[in-house]
Amino acid sequence: MLGEYGLPDDHTFPSATKSCAILGRLDVGESVHCLVVKTGYDFDVFVCSSLLDKYAKCGDIKTARKVFDEMPERTVVSWTGMIYGYAQLGLNEEALKLFKQALYDDLELGKQIHGFCVKTSFESSNYVGSSLVSLYSKCGVIDEAYLVFAEVPVRIIGMWNAMLIVCAQHSHTNKAFDLFKEMEVRGIKPNSITFLCVLCACSLAGLVEKGQYYFELMKEYGIEPRARHYASLVDLLGHAGKLLEAVSVISKMPIAPTESVWGALLTGCLFMGTLNWLPMLRIGFLSWVM
Repeated sequence: MLGEYGLPDDHTFPSATKSCAILGRLDVGESVHCLVVKTGYDFDVFVCSSLLDKYAKCGDIKTARKVFDEMPERTVVSWTGMIYGYAQLGLNEEALKLFKQALYDDLELGKQIHGFCVKTSFESSNYVGSSLVSLYSKCGVIDEAYLVFAEVPVRIIGMWNAMLIVCAQHSHTNKAFDLFKEMEVRGIKPNSITFLCVLCACSLAGLVEKGQYYFELMKEYGIEPRARHYASLVDLLGHAGKLLEAVSVISKMPIAPTESVWGALLTGCLFMGTLNWLPMLRIGFLSWVM
């Protein structure tokens, strides 16, 4: 290609470095790196991310970190590649330090954006507020997420759902129930996403009766459960050891069970160590795909 069609670009280099990583050819990868520098692509975030990934997978973690540190811009792919590189070499402390740095950098940038939103009077927007809630949640600063939520004067359903997701992900189960009750008091009708959030909260907390209650409550609001709702319920029952009930739920589904539903049941079987159920699951799965 170099001889007949000219120089590679930002699509070609990542493919070449990935091939070097798969083959463990550090020597060829170094030659590709030299060409990257000569052609000026050492400032491209995608090319640099592929380079550090290649060095990490070839065991040259020092060079990988050098590429990472010299990147003018980093994406989540860059951070993940570097963290994974440390982890696969057993450098767990370095991996955790870099992970914390990634969260800190995101949080600092998020705070700046939040400040700009306040200055421009966009902090009361439901769409901006939902994004900020998600940002603080992913950075582990849950109190700030609650504060942003509380400061939005008029909340639409998307804002409530964003906060419910936070509660589910961080195991603030009682808070999720309180928010749901508050929605009912305020006359805000929950939608399918709302119930999915609450079901996930129940599943993570292992609250079977609560999960079943909210699953049945959907029908009172005129919401037909979708595959994801069934998957959450099956997951909840499976982890509680109620495999027969989980199978019963699947058999009575008015819609065809999806891979997420079967996967939830399979996970429950593996979680309980009930491997003798696997042949039955195989028959059920085959009947679904046929």
